[in-house]
Amino acid sequence: MKVHIPGFENRQYTKVVAPKTFEAPKPYDDLPTPTLVVRKRGEAWESPFVAVYEPFEGQEENNSVQSVEKLMQHGVYRGLKISSSIRDKTIIQYVLTQSGKNEFIDEKNEIYFKGTFAIITTDVDGSLRNMYIGDGEKLSFQNVTIHKKEGKNFAAYLDVSDEHNKFKTNRTASVTLADGTTMVVE
Repeated sequence: MKVHIPGFENRQYTKVVAPKTFEAPKPYDDLPTPTLVVRKRGEAWESPFVAVYEPFEGQEENNSVQSVEKLMQHGVYRGLKISSSIRDKTIIQYVLTQSGKNEFIDEKNEIYFKGTFAIITTDVDGSLRNMYIGDGEKLSFQNVTIHKKEGKNFAAYLDVSDEHNKFKTNRTASVTLADGTTMVVE
């Protein structure tokens, strides 16, 4: 297991070995438990503790996560940009996590998000593969937009990785694709 932690100010990181974990499966139940202690000074609402845990098999070179960067807006944490290499193909994922129904605007990467949780996946050249809203109202990347029309607890998934665009939602939503086509899906 590898852990990727983007740096934040006023944090202390300590690696320790804790007593054995009795509920762990064999042979780990008789081994000490590797533990990471993170201590933050001050409030955590605008700069929470975040980490990407990556399991991998065999040698450490078998891992896929290449880099993890925090996304900030006006000094407030809004998510992560994760670069991964999977089967010799690099993808970029923007994992947007913010409290409440805040707005995140990233003009450089052409991202707009109003909501709590979303993921945008692109190829290394920036071309969109898919978008997911776990909780939110509107997500835009470049000129592709998913927008909730009605209801609470909105979730949606759009896959544009091949010529057959796929869209799933639990509420009525509009989708605007790169070619300007807009459709309402129920």
